[in-house]
Amino acid sequence: MALVDRVGGAPVATPRHARALVAATIAYAVLLAACALLPARPLGHDEAVYALGARALIDDGGAALPLHRSIGMAVVTAPGAVAGGGELALRVPFALIGLGYLALIGAFARRHFGAAAAALAMAVQATNPEFAWRSAEVLSDVPSALCLLGLVAALASERPRWYLAGPLAAAACYVRYASAPTVAVIFAGAWLLVPTARRATVQAAACAAALLLPFLVWSHATTGSTLG
Repeated sequence: MALVDRVGGAPVATPRHARALVAATIAYAVLLAACALLPARPLGHDEAVYALGARALIDDGGAALPLHRSIGMAVVTAPGAVAGGGELALRVPFALIGLGYLALIGAFARRHFGAAAAALAMAVQATNPEFAWRSAEVLSDVPSALCLLGLVAALASERPRWYLAGPLAAAACYVRYASAPTVAVIFAGAWLLVPTARRATVQAAACAAALLLPFLVWSHATTGSTLG
């Protein structure tokens, strides 16, 4: 086994160095998440809106949930609301989702591009200032990104898994409605660039459409328009 990964012929990190970088990145991400959580800063505007949506979901099944507020975010925020609804209780699940997203980046990069690329990808993401602080807040950015990256990973697998890709695509849209165009681009890209995944791509798209149908029906019943 080669001791050095090579990109374009140039030596990069050895597996040992890659492991050290991954360990340092994980430690940094955990420390930063703790620093973001411990001050228990007051909820921001969007965070408070999502917390109210979660409370509406718990109290009356979402009857009072505004149409244009993410249904998926109400679900993701619900555990924190059940745990007391304080700043820390609401934010801890999102910090864990952020760490999960970082792990998925590493796993995806390692599978397709090698250990060195995985270590560098994780380090770049973890040190991104926006990710570092926003991932511990009650916002839809990281949960939707996790779903989207999972969608890509499911379709890019040696054995494309439509039964994972479809629900992940729908979840990305439910968590963040603005994810819909990105989901469409991913499906189109998979169809064009991964011929072996074409059947799975069609199956996943059909599955996602079926899972999104209840929202479209609700939107039409509430506003008279399928898209609200």
